[in-house]
Amino acid sequence: MKRENIFGICAFAAFVLILQEWSVGGVSVRTLLIALITAAGIVLWLNKRKKTKAQSRKITWDKLDCLMGICLVWNILRIVIDYVKTAGFDERNLLTVVLVMLFFWASMEKFSYVYIDVILICAFAVFVNLLWHFMIDASYTFNLKPFIEDEQTLTSFLLLINVIATGKYCDTKDRMKQKLYFIIALTGYFLLFINSNVIGIVLMGISFMVFLLVYEPHREFVRKNMQMAFVYFFMLSNMSLLVNYTTLINAECQYSLENSVYLELVIALAGVFFFTYWDKLPEDEDRPLYEMQKVMKWIMAGVCIVLFLLLAMGHRLNSMDGAKGISVLLQFSMELRKYAIGHNGTFYDVLGRYGIVGGIWLIGTVLIAMEKMQKRGCSKRIEPLLSVIFVMYLAQSAFFSQQNITTPIYAMMLAAALYNGRVNFRDNKTSNKKEKYRKAV
Repeated sequence: MKRENIFGICAFAAFVLILQEWSVGGVSVRTLLIALITAAGIVLWLNKRKKTKAQSRKITWDKLDCLMGICLVWNILRIVIDYVKTAGFDERNLLTVVLVMLFFWASMEKFSYVYIDVILICAFAVFVNLLWHFMIDASYTFNLKPFIEDEQTLTSFLLLINVIATGKYCDTKDRMKQKLYFIIALTGYFLLFINSNVIGIVLMGISFMVFLLVYEPHREFVRKNMQMAFVYFFMLSNMSLLVNYTTLINAECQYSLENSVYLELVIALAGVFFFTYWDKLPEDEDRPLYEMQKVMKWIMAGVCIVLFLLLAMGHRLNSMDGAKGISVLLQFSMELRKYAIGHNGTFYDVLGRYGIVGGIWLIGTVLIAMEKMQKRGCSKRIEPLLSVIFVMYLAQSAFFSQQNITTPIYAMMLAAALYNGRVNFRDNKTSNKKEKYRKAV
């Protein structure tokens, strides 16, 4: 195994496993760890280029590079000015500098599929600790304080791991690895429900549609994706039984029996439509299900419109509380609006910290990154799993602040998505049938 791959494995393992909140000189160990890994990675990269004359991405200072460079320079200046004035600095500025440098370094290295397995295996070790805390001993907090003290941090971590585990399960042929990914995803779903963050639960539910829109909709992939979606929503519909009628969970989470009944009815109705369509498909045909993908686009659009209306005008449901089923929508809308009002999200964090210029910078960066991602996706130069992670990262950033536990991992994976060549995370080599089928359709 190459030296840079070993270093990358150690880096991702450290990002996932080292979760303590100690401080050294007023700076958290977590920030110092990210800085140390970034500095070591850059030194190794420079040494490799010097010895082997290796070809790697050069910073061409395209639009995205320039915007990231502006962010880097501004935060360095802010650190210098604050230190001169007050003999100290804001740790957030240092963390931003380190994350931008990490992004630049990761964009110049190749991303290996091995890193994905490392992230999942290390995350499963964290999952075991979380299960022990939530179900056996609430006083057990070893290496879990960031998650226990801030449910948004835990939600962001669970979303990242659940999306990766789900994608790997749906797109892997190896049976043993499938079982591993399934167990990790199942555990992650359960912890997400225990955490009971309404935004996290909604975003994870939407991710199943995102998978069908981003990946080639082959029958086997669609079947596995629907399996995971059914498991996810079935577990969610039965959480009210676990919470209200057992003592298995030592955490404050509330689930309504009425909401569970309505959700089970929706699952049954969706199952009827899906299996009616599925049974009509020819047994021996392996043509990608592009027709289903088109329908999923409309469903996705409808879900997004409904969620927007519930967030923006959900208070109007108060006058309709007498109608059947409205109470469920009203409660759901209230939880969505309560969370959105109580938390800033990344845009408002940037706006409050950097002003209107920072808000404009963030919008420009997101739009340029989306344009770059779309071009790479159309030319098949990006792994679909990275595309899904990119979409889910943007979606959660609208509601969540950036977390120093997950943001370094996202920085490296987004750098791979935006700059590195297509990386094959699958264990099997696919043929050119996909493109032939697409052209035929």
